[in-house]
Amino acid sequence: LINIACWIVGLSLMLTVVLGLHDQSNGVYIPVFWRAMYSALSRVAFGLGLTWIIISCWYGYGGPINKFMSWHIWVPFGRLTYCGYLIHIPVMMLVLGQSTDTVFFTTFLEAFITRVVSVIAVTFLVATFWSALFEISFGKVKFI
Repeated sequence: LINIACWIVGLSLMLTVVLGLHDQSNGVYIPVFWRAMYSALSRVAFGLGLTWIIISCWYGYGGPINKFMSWHIWVPFGRLTYCGYLIHIPVMMLVLGQSTDTVFFTTFLEAFITRVVSVIAVTFLVATFWSALFEISFGKVKFI
């Protein structure tokens, strides 16, 4: 009973954070107090919901979510995303620093394709080599 209640609270917190600004994105004005509360508490609330999922899966109460997240196919993706996290700032500085012209915002799609997609592609290309050169090879080293 406690497990089910904690799952409901955790998922509710996470859904509230994800869908909390839906009205504002549709043009409905949200008062300053509620925007401040969202800004102050949204990361904590999402973290608490995620914490419950991790704790529940660790102690064997995760059910199908635990089975899904325990698949071995997630191991290389986890390594790749961690390497991408480590190197994305230098890659962003390199890729976006190559631009010599003035940046104008024309449309969302144009900005997304020219700025975001190119940085993500280069980041994960470099992360693949970074993981192969350092993370996997150092993971094979046996310490006495």
